[in-house]
Amino acid sequence: MISAWPTASAISSGQSLGSSSLSGGTASVPGSFAFTSLSSIPSATGAQSVTFMPSDTANYNTVTSTVNVTVNENPMVSWAGNYGLSGANAGSGADPDGDGWSNAQEYAYGLNPTNAGGSLASLAQTTNQVKITFLQRDTGGITYAVKAATSLAGGFTNSITPQPSADTNGVPAGYKRYEATLPTSTGRGFLKVEATIP
Repeated sequence: MISAWPTASAISSGQSLGSSSLSGGTASVPGSFAFTSLSSIPSATGAQSVTFMPSDTANYNTVTSTVNVTVNENPMVSWAGNYGLSGANAGSGADPDGDGWSNAQEYAYGLNPTNAGGSLASLAQTTNQVKITFLQRDTGGITYAVKAATSLAGGFTNSITPQPSADTNGVPAGYKRYEATLPTSTGRGFLKVEATIP
């Protein structure tokens, strides 16, 4: 009855089978293919149960087999696992060390999610400039943007391109230190860095 089982699209780590789509698949009678358990969250690439449901259930039986589903590892989930975190404690919004920084923030800025403390960035100010320094992750597709303002009333409307810092002391593996400087004649200015995780 089934001459070819469908193929499944890849999903990211933490996604359910409902995020994968089945394409192709050929049967000798009308019907449809579907994952047996759409809510199942595979932990790794492998075979997953798929059922063919014939349109005419009075004369044909449901058939079940498996298809391979590729699970692309989420770099942040892998990073959290390296610190022994799993389940809810490994989530992007979790704060297992209770320091006020989410896992996503600690991942983006090179902090330890199991050790409270540390800052996402540091600021230094002199009479003619304001400088922000932060760690930036090399991999994982994170985009960083430094925004500047000369007054908070006007908002952060300017962008500054950060440059690699000459200071490499204490930089964890997979990160680089960056800095951005805002020249100012008044000795006042404001900088912030934003990280966007895909």
